Amino acid sequence: MACLASPEQMPIMDDIFNTEGTLVTPGGSALNSARTCNFTMKKNSKGKVVFMGSIGDDIKGRTLVNCLESDGIKEVMYRAENAKTATCAVVVVRTERTLCCALEACTQLPTSHLIENWVRNLNLIFAGLRRSSIIPLHNRFFHLQQQRSS
Repeated sequence: MACLASPEQMPIMDDIFNTEGTLVTPGGSALNSARTCNFTMKKNSKGKVVFMGSIGDDIKGRTLVNCLESDGIKEVMYRAENAKTATCAVVVVRTERTLCCALEACTQLPTSHLIENWVRNLNLIFAGLRRSSIIPLHNRFFHLQQQRSS
């Protein structure tokens, strides 16, 4: 089961993150795909895998950037002002698992950041999008691809 965190649930994200012994693993489908791609090309991959997204200026965002750097993945993150880095709490009780996500900064990736940081000579783009973002971001990628082709 998965849900978006309600305003009443938002404090649990910091509580879980700051609890001693909590396992913090930056992830999500796009980041996991980038890390897997980078791992499979490890011999000569430094800087060949690029990850773009939006984070807040907080410890969670710095943790994500540090993870990317240590994996040799180039990051071109947008730093959203006055927003926290998105988190997903995974709560496991016996055999049941529940995901509770707080999207926050990841919803604030502006088109201008995509255009300014467009990486040339791409062989593959993997975009992890929420349903509400598919149409606007698809149009942005299509527009950027048209610019790249001309």
